[in-house]
Parts: sequence; C-alpha cells; structure tokens
Amino acid sequence: MKKELEASIKTHRFLTILIYILLVNVWTMMGGEFWLLFSFSIVTILILVSFYIRDSKNTKNMLDLVIKSERKKTEDNIKQLIYYDDLTGLPNRRLFQKHLDEVIQHIKTKKTNLAVVTIDIDRFKLVNDSLGHDFGNILLMQMAERLNRCITENDFVARIEGDKFSIYLIGLNRSEELESKAFHIIQVMEEVYTIQNHKIHISACAGISIYNHNANADLLIKQADIALYNVKEKGKSNVQIYTSSMNNTSLERFNLENDIRRAIENEEFILYYQPQINTDTNEIVGVEALIRWDDPIKGLISPNQFIPIAEESGMIIDIENWVIKTACEQNKAWQNEGLPKIPISVNLSTRHFLQPNIVEMITQVLEETELAPQFLNIEITESMTVDIDRAIITLQKLKKLGVQISIDDFGTGYSSLNYLKNFPIHKLKIDRSFVRDIKKDSNDAAIVSTIISMAHHLNLEVIAEGVESAEQLSYLNNKRCKIVQGYFFSPPITAKQLHEKLLKNNFG
Repeated sequence: MKKELEASIKTHRFLTILIYILLVNVWTMMGGEFWLLFSFSIVTILILVSFYIRDSKNTKNMLDLVIKSERKKTEDNIKQLIYYDDLTGLPNRRLFQKHLDEVIQHIKTKKTNLAVVTIDIDRFKLVNDSLGHDFGNILLMQMAERLNRCITENDFVARIEGDKFSIYLIGLNRSEELESKAFHIIQVMEEVYTIQNHKIHISACAGISIYNHNANADLLIKQADIALYNVKEKGKSNVQIYTSSMNNTSLERFNLENDIRRAIENEEFILYYQPQINTDTNEIVGVEALIRWDDPIKGLISPNQFIPIAEESGMIIDIENWVIKTACEQNKAWQNEGLPKIPISVNLSTRHFLQPNIVEMITQVLEETELAPQFLNIEITESMTVDIDRAIITLQKLKKLGVQISIDDFGTGYSSLNYLKNFPIHKLKIDRSFVRDIKKDSNDAAIVSTIISMAHHLNLEVIAEGVESAEQLSYLNNKRCKIVQGYFFSPPITAKQLHEKLLKNNFG
C-alpha cells in the first residue's frame, strides 16, 4: 500500500506540471518566439525533475509518519484488549499481575510494605438474575469508579473477574492499618447504589495477603483469594488477613464440596422438624422442616457448615428439591394417619427462588404427593425481593396455587415497608437474633415490638423464632405474638419424635 500511495502522488504531480508546460508551449508558439519556447521548456523540465525528486522524498517522509501513527494506534488497541477490562476500563488480571511483579522487584531492596486486597461482592449473581445483566454491568461500573476513589497514586486497582476486584497497597506498615483500609473500602462499596430508580444494597468481603521476601505476584494473589474464601464463611462485610493455617481450610472446603456432591448421590440427607406452638392453646399449629446431613463417618452435620457451599456451587437446587418433596410426603403421611392437619414450612434459597420454573416444580411436587397446597408454607428471606417486580410475580403465582408464604429472618434485610404491603404473604418470622436479647437490649425489644405491631396492622401472622426462656415468652405474649418456635418448647426432632408429639398435641 505504501508503494501504491507513493506512485499515485508522484503521478498526480507529474501530470499537473506536464499540463502546465503544454499550455505555456502553445501560448509561446502562437507568439512565434521559438528560442523563448526552447529555453522555457528546458527550464520547466529541470523544475519538474526537481519537484519530482523533492516530492518523492517528502512523500516517503509523510508515508512513514502515517504508517508509524497507524502502527501505534494498532499497538494501543491491542494493548487495551490484552491488559484492560472492556466494561469498567480498569486493568485486568494480566496487567495487575504484571505490575505487581514489577513492584515486587522494585521493593525487594527497600523496607516498603506491600499488600494485596481482593474484594468480592456477596450474591452479585442475585442482581444479574433478578434485574438483568445490563443492570449488573452498570453496577460493576459504579463499583469500579468507587474503587478508583479509594486508592492513592501509588496503589493499583484491577477487575480480576466477574464481581471480584484486587488492589495492591504500598506503604501501610501494620496489620491494623491494612484492616482499617480494607474496611473503609468495604464501607464505600456498600453505600447504597441508585440505578434506574432502583436502590441497591450490596455487601462485600475482602481477603488480604501481605508481601514477604519469598513471595511473587502469583502467590500473593492466591493467598488473598484463600483469605477471601475463609472470610466469606464468617459472614458479610468482613475482612481477613491470610495466614498459613488457611491452606488447610481451603483444602477442607474443596473436600467438603466433593463430599456434598457424594451425599446427594447417596441420599445422606435427612429432615428434622421443629414444632410451632400457639401459646394460647399450647397446640402445634405448624412445623418447620430443617435439613441435616447424616455423614456415615462424621455423623450429623449442621446446615451452617454445608448450605453456604451448596448455594455457591449450585447444588442447593437439587438439595432443596429433595427437601420440598420429602417434607410434603411426610406431612401427607401424618395426615393419612389422622394426625392434625398443619402446614409444613420449607426454606428456599435465593438461587432456588429465582429459578424460572420454581412454581412449576412446586406444583408438580404437590400433585405427586397429593398434599393440599395450603399445608405447604414456603419461607423466603428479604434479600430475595431485591427485584420487586419479579418477586411479586413469583409470589402471586405461589399464592394463586394456594401455597402459604412467609418472610423468614424478618428485620435483618433491606425490604422497603412500602413494598412489603404489596407482597402476597401470610406470615412474618421474627429473626432469633432479636429474640435472643429481648430482655437485655432495649433496641432489640423495640424492634420486636414494632414488627409484631406492623404484622397485626397488615393482617399477617407473626411467628417468633429462637424462643428459649420463659422471660422471652412472657414478653412476646404481652406484645400479642402468640405463635413461637424454639428450644423452650422443642428443639428440631425426628419425624418419629414429632409423630409422638402430634398424637398428644399439648405442650401445657
């Protein structure tokens, strides 16, 4: 292309000057000035040759500049594709690792501290599933902008993958400073987002690795990831610094995930049942089905140990399908024996609630087990209602089916009371964390009293979880909360044990 462009420019120059010569010659011949014509032609030809030589050189220089410019643009575009995230504009994992290696080489001979902080958004998939990927992308761009505000000119932030970001921080000398900085970043990330008139609340966790003289970029990133996995098991909005003991924890987590998969295949899960008591009549008016894992070697394993991993891996859907079917079969069996007809409650995870076929699945289970819909109660949490429109549609379908609906752990999430009045629900369950200190903490007491009063005004049934003492029960009764669940009456028990209690059905 360079040769073609150069030849084209030369040709145009040559033709222009040639036409000029011909015009001058014609004019001269008409005047009869032969020697003038001859002299002028010689001079013109010499000028033409000089122009041609000069233009060749200028054209070459011009072409070199154009080609260099285009080459630089291409290189810049390639670099952008290789080293930057096209959504947020932040550096990607490749560039982060490259810079981190360079920084490590630079500080090896100095007494400068270096740390990597990896941040992960809790349940970001919920936003994508409920509000759509475009909405999630806007949220990620806003997160990236906030992270840029949190760092200094010496630090470096990148989007590693999905909803995971990493930052390396230089110059923080103590663990306390690192934790404080990480907590500050988490707080900034958790401030309310407003997107298309939606207010979005998110929570995040951070894992931290600190540079030592044997580390490289790969190791620092890996250690920050290990710390992140460990801190996520401890709850939301938390920070953890990597320690070598965490390697064992990560291996345990890997093994546990494989064990859960095996437990599903080998049908190692069982259901326990905790009765719900009407304190006016001392009768069982409902029961909650609670899963346990009966490992052949370890024995009974609490759901707190395996449910979070099952949710992250997606295995929770198979597990909860089994729970719903087993609970309905058991309730129908009790009814066939002539025991009291009471609703049985099962918990749905966010991931399961957002499945497009959730209503169809529950319909099929009720048909197969022949349990009347009013004797199945689905418990959801407030976080599942982040997409109000979609949540209401699903809940309305369940209500139309005849299934009862409860909001579990009420008071711990972000539900707007304005939206709550539009939810087709039947019950509110007060979270046990408020009930536990109801006689010690005036704030908890005020929250419980407010939830009970609100439920009554909305014509909703209210259930208090975690009742363990006579003092708690007395307070709840005085506030007109008549249905309770907790160890004061009964822990979760086997189907056979609950059968015996249903036969008597009196806790007086």
